[in-house]
Amino acid sequence: GEAAGAADAVAEPGSVVGTLALLERVARARKARRMAAGAVSPTLPRPNPRVDPVTLEVRLKSSDDQMRSGSLIEEMMVLAGEVCAELAATHELPVAFRAQQLPTDERTEEQQAGMDTLRRL
Repeated sequence: GEAAGAADAVAEPGSVVGTLALLERVARARKARRMAAGAVSPTLPRPNPRVDPVTLEVRLKSSDDQMRSGSLIEEMMVLAGEVCAELAATHELPVAFRAQQLPTDERTEEQQAGMDTLRRL
């Protein structure tokens, strides 16, 4: 939105805004690489309910900036996990971890329907 354009306009290298702009570009590139390798990353709307104090009307807003920041945080958390895993493996450190099954080429109809639903969100 407008905030993104304003932020890009003042994104001087070394500034906070410049650093965040660089991190966002890195995050987008990493996510694209993961998605190309078969990752699934559903983008769910994050409604922001507001109540008008006069009319008591409830409005749901979803901010592009919130989506951008959430995506940046998500990707940096994935990166942090990868760095920790690599460090632990290099130094043979025991760590607790969570894993998912690797995708198979064969999906059941139910799995395919679920994937299709997630892609439409």
